[in-house]
Amino acid sequence: MRNIREYLKRHTFIVTLTLIVFLLVGFLFVRLMFVESGRISPDEIKEYVDEYFSEYRHLYDSNNLPFIDLNIMDISNFTFGWRNFDTSAVISTAHGTALFFSPSEQGSSKITVKEISDPIEYYLWPQMLRNISGLPVIGIKPGEYLFDGVITVHGALMYAEPGASLRCVLKDRPFNVTSDGAVVIFGTYILEHSIFLKGSNAKEDWSRTQADIDALSEYLYDCKSTGVNDTAIQNIETRYKPSILLDRIASRMKSGIYKSNQALFNSDYEELRRVAADTMNGMLTKVLNDYYAMQQESSPSLFEQMASYLLQKADAIIVTVITTFVLTWLGINRRKPKPRARS
Repeated sequence: MRNIREYLKRHTFIVTLTLIVFLLVGFLFVRLMFVESGRISPDEIKEYVDEYFSEYRHLYDSNNLPFIDLNIMDISNFTFGWRNFDTSAVISTAHGTALFFSPSEQGSSKITVKEISDPIEYYLWPQMLRNISGLPVIGIKPGEYLFDGVITVHGALMYAEPGASLRCVLKDRPFNVTSDGAVVIFGTYILEHSIFLKGSNAKEDWSRTQADIDALSEYLYDCKSTGVNDTAIQNIETRYKPSILLDRIASRMKSGIYKSNQALFNSDYEELRRVAADTMNGMLTKVLNDYYAMQQESSPSLFEQMASYLLQKADAIIVTVITTFVLTWLGINRRKPKPRARS
């Protein structure tokens, strides 16, 4: 025990620095776990794909008799409903996730997943410019956009905002992005039955509930492109979408995301009210009551607020702690009198 005390006394700086390093590594690990927990995992993207195809086929089978009521004579455009696809999922740890669909040659579907560090756009257009600062920006606002021709992106940055959906009907990729141009997508990019890209790698944007919403959206588009009239499409949406939206609202209520984002609740509620078409007023009232009750719940505790603040300021805290320790140690050692030489 005495030897240990003497060792600690002689090597105070090394021991203290080692403890600090261990503490900081632990803190960084916890912080990384918080950050990683919000990103979609390979297993979760597989669940999304399975749910997406399952929901689409459910919609296809439910209305395929064979589409007599919808007056559909040609079902070739509903390929997700009557043939199997292999899926290659690419998750960017920086930004975005994409699914690539190809008809299965084996008669059964398989899913492969890979992760990349580049933003997802560089997976589709690896030749595009890396340094995009200074490029003139072509902004695409939220909304639905249909492209039926090739668009060359040269000498500019094409920026699709969140909520912008770019749908392309050409099987060849319609964006010809040169080495002097770039594309950034924070909305969605769809190449029919071939590519489905979102400018997000967040769990919620690739959840099973969102898979149901995305599959319904694709199915309704296929109905429209095949010639189904607007009234029939509205009837299908009213039949299926409210229950899916209720699941999403319930999930977001549980996660607490609405407490700090009232605009998101307003958007979800208005979408539910629109598709319900006056068929579920009682449920709409319940959703509002649940939301108001949630807003009245107590705020996060002081400890929770402090933990959140520390996670947000982790980098600055780490640098400050290390710098303070080193400067203090240098100051102490500078003030220590040097031992006199014996005569």
